[in-house]
Amino acid sequence: MDGCTTMAGWEQLAGDAMSFNNYLDVGSAYCIVEGYEDVAAVAVVKHGQISGFGFASTVPEAYTLAHSCDPEADFGGCVVSNREIDAEAARLIGRNEGEKDGSVYTEIVAAPAFTDEALSLLAAKQKKKIRVIMTGAKPDFPYDIKVVEGAMLVQRTVDFGLKLDASGITVPTRKKPAGDGLLKLLAAWEVVRKVQSNGIVIANGDVEGGRVKRFWTLGVASFRKRNGAVKIALENAGDRAEGAVCASDGFFPFRDSIDLLAEAGVSSVIQPGGSARDSEVVRAADEHGMTMVLTHKRAFKH
Repeated sequence: MDGCTTMAGWEQLAGDAMSFNNYLDVGSAYCIVEGYEDVAAVAVVKHGQISGFGFASTVPEAYTLAHSCDPEADFGGCVVSNREIDAEAARLIGRNEGEKDGSVYTEIVAAPAFTDEALSLLAAKQKKKIRVIMTGAKPDFPYDIKVVEGAMLVQRTVDFGLKLDASGITVPTRKKPAGDGLLKLLAAWEVVRKVQSNGIVIANGDVEGGRVKRFWTLGVASFRKRNGAVKIALENAGDRAEGAVCASDGFFPFRDSIDLLAEAGVSSVIQPGGSARDSEVVRAADEHGMTMVLTHKRAFKH
């Protein structure tokens, strides 16, 4: 687009030619790491869906956290980082032939820069097929455009750098969030904003000095029913759900999702609220001794 920075200006440094679906994947993955300028953030995306996300002080650690969410789903996925990929990260990303190190086949690696050694390592992997993309400057095109049956739908793009204003949240449950718990809930909310509705994120993190220093997803799901998304995310999280937090991009229409989360050991939930059965949902959280935070804003990504 004239006068705008877009992904058309990104440079492919190695690998097979990009396909239509490859561009869709890398484009949808890029926005997931937006808004994390103070940390190294990495997302792994498969068919436009987040299979794992993490942030930490370094890219290798952030990738390790993201990949640990759902390693099987990462096969054939797209890895996007908001920081330069160094050699340590490059050794982790993509299939390391002959090694039983948990590495998986990766279609695309995208980042704003690569060290020479990292580029050499990635370009040599997977029979030299892995697509290495240097993203460069952040796209600034102001509109989200979709063409549906010949009709063009246009809306303003979401600014993921604009975080939720915590002064507007409320806590209807008897149990209130501790400082660390609230910070982790807010971090989970920023991820679920980027999940296709109905979106659920189960996650955890480490808080130091009043900031979330490390954060990772344990289960990410999108489904046509809210309780279905909860079941999928919890199945992926498994035992790791104990003590974790949950973020929902929309309200819970029934208490069943809260019962499921509590049974799995999830400690607290953040959601928009606004259901006709909000009182029933809050009562369920109180019965289970859970904390519930209401944002009064819905993400509703489509």
